[in-house]
Amino acid sequence: MTSKETNFFNASDYDPSYWETYLAARPKYSKEFYEQIYTYHADCGNGAFGTVHDVGTGPGQVAQVVAERFKHVVASDLNQAHLDVAKQRTAGLSGTDIKFVHHSGDALAEVIPAGEADMIVAGESMALMDAAKAVEGYAKILRPGGTVAIWYYGRPNFAEEAFASKW
Repeated sequence: MTSKETNFFNASDYDPSYWETYLAARPKYSKEFYEQIYTYHADCGNGAFGTVHDVGTGPGQVAQVVAERFKHVVASDLNQAHLDVAKQRTAGLSGTDIKFVHHSGDALAEVIPAGEADMIVAGESMALMDAAKAVEGYAKILRPGGTVAIWYYGRPNFAEEAFASKW
């Protein structure tokens, strides 16, 4: 076997038990965590919940949650196997249109139309890309007044001091 064949990130067979174990070791985000982001978007952003873009979706855990609030979800990842798993894991969701895009997070503006998203979320993924290039691209992808939510392990921090003091 080549290293490509033994690398689990290239394995596209969907094994629910493997992915549940994988997700059990990943950070968990409470409903309150997402509500903070949604409230910020409603108060400081354009307040529209039409389209959200989940950058670096992995197996789709964030896409599943934001699909409860947004009409359209774009879930992107550089890894096709992760997108295949995300498709499987989100297949049962109703009421939300989910589109999957196989592309790097820092070059999304090359393939996503300008002004497509009301919000962009990037959970635990920015460290894996050219952050400056990514943010520049996100500015193109967002509608006027759109929100970018980037997080790592831990509580969210907000740019506007008045809003940040609420939390």
